[in-house]
Amino acid sequence: MPLRARIENKEMISTFLSKEEWRNLKDSIKSNNIDVIIAQTNKKGYLRTSKLGLQHFVHKRGEKPENWNPESQQHLLAKSEVLLGCEDAGWEAISEFSENDWIADVISVKGKNRIAFEIQWSKQTYERTEERQTKYNNDNVRGCWFLKSPSKEIRDWEKNIIAEKEIPSFKIFENDNREINVTINDNIIPLRAFVAKLLNGNIKFCNKFKSRKKQKIKISFWETSCRKCGTKQYVYFVDDVLKSKCGCDIDVISTFWDDSKFESYPPILKAVTGIINSEEGKNIKIGDIKKRFSYEVNKSYMSFGCINCDSIFEDYLLMEERIEIISSGKINDIVFEKEIELITPIISENKPHWCISETKEFCE
Repeated sequence: MPLRARIENKEMISTFLSKEEWRNLKDSIKSNNIDVIIAQTNKKGYLRTSKLGLQHFVHKRGEKPENWNPESQQHLLAKSEVLLGCEDAGWEAISEFSENDWIADVISVKGKNRIAFEIQWSKQTYERTEERQTKYNNDNVRGCWFLKSPSKEIRDWEKNIIAEKEIPSFKIFENDNREINVTINDNIIPLRAFVAKLLNGNIKFCNKFKSRKKQKIKISFWETSCRKCGTKQYVYFVDDVLKSKCGCDIDVISTFWDDSKFESYPPILKAVTGIINSEEGKNIKIGDIKKRFSYEVNKSYMSFGCINCDSIFEDYLLMEERIEIISSGKINDIVFEKEIELITPIISENKPHWCISETKEFCE
């Protein structure tokens, strides 16, 4: 079911015509007995609108080539959305475009730049994708793939596509409303909008995560007692996940924080001080967080300590106590969400991904 045809020596792409224009064209063809020539096969056809409202061309009876395989409704819809996304971005777009030994579902052109978009609704081997991508590269065309069922070579254990710069590939799916969407990182973006973002330069391949300067974090206080003097007081923990510039999760544990823990990071300490000096946090009493010597591990480290006797609260004992609280279901945390400003950005190396940014502030 092609989207491109020639009518009175003028090339038409059905997606770019309004419903009224489509109806008028259909009436004109019928009234004036005008031939519709399918661009891809050079055979006669006619105008049709699918049950989903998609405008497309169909071969007339007896004109369809012998080995012609009609496209699925999903493939046709996806191709139409790609065309509209190209138009939104101000790029010229042509469907069913052929050159030398390849045919692209859609090719977009702007100046000397050419990008071929391929929608693969059925399964395709990685070797076949590589082969087709090489043909594009040989003609100075960048290839971009939208895959419903990515091959095992390019997907992770959650069946998400592993980002690769040389063969840009993105997973697509049809939702309950029969709309085509793209999944990228933790985002779900309509295909049309995704294509426009890609062509407008709002999506870039990056090899690492870089944190945003400002971060929203949760600080959770829980009550404990000093094992030495019995004084009741609070300790806290902080969600150890930050957001990258493109909104992906950065695990703080996997980053370098000298010999400190995230709870003692200066911007966190500043936020905690603000909380306990506020009206909401005036009843939260905590000891100083500082280096104390631990006989258990025979070294000093940043630790919580008793507000009364300054005894060290050993990390492993606090962890055991926390696990017991969680397993018993007796969580009674006092939680605050605060915005902090990092002293320096946190970099997470070896994290290849497609970075999305409306402001074009990418991870690298």
